[in-house]
Amino acid sequence: MEDKKKLATEQSDSLDNFIQLIRANLKSIIKVAPITIGFSLFLIYFCEYQFFPSFDLFSLGSLLVSASVLGLAVFLAITLGTCIPGLLWADVFFKDKEVRDELGYFLPKDEKNERLANTTFIRSYFLWPTTLCSCTIIYVLFSDNDYASYFIALPLLACLVLALELSSRYKLSGTSLVKFILASTMAYTLATIISLAVGIFSVETHLPEGSDFSQIMLLILIALTMNIVFATCAISLQNLKNSQTIFFSTLFSLLLSLGNNLWGILPEGIARILGVGNYIAQEIHVSGNPCEIKTIPWKQGENGLCTLENTKIIWSLGDTYRIRISISEKLIDVSIPTGDVISVIKSAERDKKSATRDQS
Repeated sequence: MEDKKKLATEQSDSLDNFIQLIRANLKSIIKVAPITIGFSLFLIYFCEYQFFPSFDLFSLGSLLVSASVLGLAVFLAITLGTCIPGLLWADVFFKDKEVRDELGYFLPKDEKNERLANTTFIRSYFLWPTTLCSCTIIYVLFSDNDYASYFIALPLLACLVLALELSSRYKLSGTSLVKFILASTMAYTLATIISLAVGIFSVETHLPEGSDFSQIMLLILIALTMNIVFATCAISLQNLKNSQTIFFSTLFSLLLSLGNNLWGILPEGIARILGVGNYIAQEIHVSGNPCEIKTIPWKQGENGLCTLENTKIIWSLGDTYRIRISISEKLIDVSIPTGDVISVIKSAERDKKSATRDQS
């Protein structure tokens, strides 16, 4: 027992030292990380389309920083999403001093049994209710029952039922029960929404054409996994520091994003948001030698101009444009010198108007 406790202490100290090392070098990390992360995101994008632009990407520091900010924002949202439900529930209710004092009459006093009792309590009043809510909402999504929508109120109903059970078993005061209802309603709802969002994203990534049964099973598996992570965060808040809990949430978020190929999808979205690539141009007007390429279905215009419609722009910075066209049901990537691109007409989604960007 003493050896296990000593090992756990050493592991906790090692993690604290690692976190302190990050904090001590935070300034250096902040200087290097944005450029590195931004370049890595664009590198993934370039590898996906098997090309590299003919200019010094590092010279566009603002572009790399912008990509880094967007990428980190998405990753931060995932990290917070994996820990917020559990941390919220534990911080507002389970770690509250008044609640702990009232529960103390019924929980074991020694450290080992107290940790086991805490884990059992969190499993009973957090893990299983959130899993039930998630599975019920999954049923609602796939059900044709007209009354299925009423199950959306299940988190609140579950909180009320469990509050009555808590009052009966642990004799909690009215104030503690109100804290439980508020914390649990928010935590159950957030946990259900987050686990469902991750599940839908996983289904779209791995089983877009799967049967309803396989999609439901994957959704339930993802929901159970996410709720276990939420509950683990709630448990760790009792035994670890907040920084350690967030650190483990970050690691899980990294695994989650890798498992769902987020880092293969995210660069495309960033390129589209920044307007440098991965968008469809209504028209691209070109002059010069590219118009003489017979394999490209140009529409010849006046003054030696030629036009392509509904063309995917892969990349639009540097010395060359990279476009993707469909010829005889085959996708072909073509590089066009920037000097030969006269203008690009891109559909603006917000105002539904066409905007022309001069490239000459």
